[in-house]
Amino acid sequence: MDIRIFSHQSLEEFLSQNRGIYDAVLITNSDVGFLPFVATYAREYLHLQFDDIECDLPPFVSPSKPAIGKALAWSKGRERLAVACHAGISRSSAVAYVIACSQMPPEQAIKILRPGCHMPNELIVSLGSAILENTQVETAFRNWKNQLFGFPE
Repeated sequence: MDIRIFSHQSLEEFLSQNRGIYDAVLITNSDVGFLPFVATYAREYLHLQFDDIECDLPPFVSPSKPAIGKALAWSKGRERLAVACHAGISRSSAVAYVIACSQMPPEQAIKILRPGCHMPNELIVSLGSAILENTQVETAFRNWKNQLFGFPE
């Protein structure tokens, strides 16, 4: 599975150069609508709306088990996947990592993350771990994060 992580801006450029080749998971803030270029350039797409928060914080919409479950179910069997959120740092990297964990061991899936570029949303990782019923999803992520910041495992 080829999974790539993008910001909205870089997704538009990438998809326009790879028209009809990649499926896309588009994540927007709860108050931002669908970005039409995705329908134009992606093979197929899934649009999720939630904010980049890690706890309940009204009026913002936190990531939820149904939303992450929907991404996991939708992505099953797809070979080329582009995952994007506003900045391409937190929500998209977390969703991409969890999707990768559904296809391969977490120790291998973690390699899609780029240190210094990605910082996955911990709530999404936790929800994905619970949905996949695999504690290694969170363990591999925490080990990666600890190494990134120089903390002992």
